[in-house]
Amino acid sequence: MDACHDNYGHWDISLVGEFDASDWFGFIYLIRDRESSRSYIGKKQFRFKRSRQVAGRKRKKLVDSDWKDYTSSCIPLQDDIVAFGKPRFQFIILQLCSGKAELSYLEEQYQYSARVITARLPDGTPKFYNRTIAHRHF
Repeated sequence: MDACHDNYGHWDISLVGEFDASDWFGFIYLIRDRESSRSYIGKKQFRFKRSRQVAGRKRKKLVDSDWKDYTSSCIPLQDDIVAFGKPRFQFIILQLCSGKAELSYLEEQYQYSARVITARLPDGTPKFYNRTIAHRHF
């Protein structure tokens, strides 16, 4: 498989190597501001189920997600990407995951290991944009 930009969008795949998204459920990622060193750790699915009514019954269909262009659900991070420009940020896939439980578990493991809630930069600024782990507020 060609590792061209179109296959992986803006994602740096150097830690996981080339892959076929259809073989995986999702991935754990790190988005890092190259200038401030602030980061965000999150997860993203490659596909999701979409329900629709067909002849009075609900049908579920797998639909590709927007993973190639995804820039996180974190509003402050999205605002900084708009304000400073996408080239200032690194979008790194840390690990591929084969199922939903593994994806959620590993996201939390990475977040706890990095101390995303408490870690600070030398000037005292929070090192991570993350404000929650598993939607629990700290």
